[in-house]
Amino acid sequence: SATDVPTSTYTRPPAPTPLKVWTDVAWTSEVTDPRIEFVEDAAIADAVFAHSGGGKYQVLEHQLVSWFAYEAALIKKDHLAATLRRAGLAHLAPITFDLETELDALLGFLAATDAHVILKPYDLGRSIGHSVTKSIPQVLAYAAAGGYVAQRYVGEPHALPTDSRGRKYDIRVVALLRSAAPLELYAHDHVYVRCANKAHSLANVDDVEVALTAMHLVERDADYPTTSAFIEAFDKEN
Repeated sequence: SATDVPTSTYTRPPAPTPLKVWTDVAWTSEVTDPRIEFVEDAAIADAVFAHSGGGKYQVLEHQLVSWFAYEAALIKKDHLAATLRRAGLAHLAPITFDLETELDALLGFLAATDAHVILKPYDLGRSIGHSVTKSIPQVLAYAAAGGYVAQRYVGEPHALPTDSRGRKYDIRVVALLRSAAPLELYAHDHVYVRCANKAHSLANVDDVEVALTAMHLVERDADYPTTSAFIEAFDKEN
């Protein structure tokens, strides 16, 4: 509960301009804001942005950082499932099994239902290593490989409301968590809607243009709605 979260101490953005930023990402050339200056020495930076996580970096008290202590409780899929259960919030995510510790429960679930599951590595993004299946031999093979969770696959996802093609979609929201206690959270008012190219069907879930919403990952032309068109259609439907 919120009362169990220790109060955090944090600083406001430092006053000097430009803001000196150290980072390990490769796309710094795309940042052209004159208020940002990239530096090669993390010790002189006002902010440390570590794409790979911050556990290995020694930071100074005044520096802004891009991670929270123990953030693996939220960003690793196996830990996130456990965190939600312990907080009484398991209903916020599809039923999830850790293949290393809950394989028996998963096999029982598959035997008792006709559901598909989606297999996901603990800590990889961009749909890398994902597979949708209800094959027990395939599940056992992934369990033997290690490092996977299985989540009940949403067989009938909400269809994109901007047209009648029955395509699955997701919504990307850019958010900034400044503090957990007291809670200080910002969300950008422009969301990014991505959708599959073809109508969703479990019979064709092996087709990436049916199951995947991020078409750029498979080098396919995308047909995404604009934010304004999506919001208008969603509000009208709901």
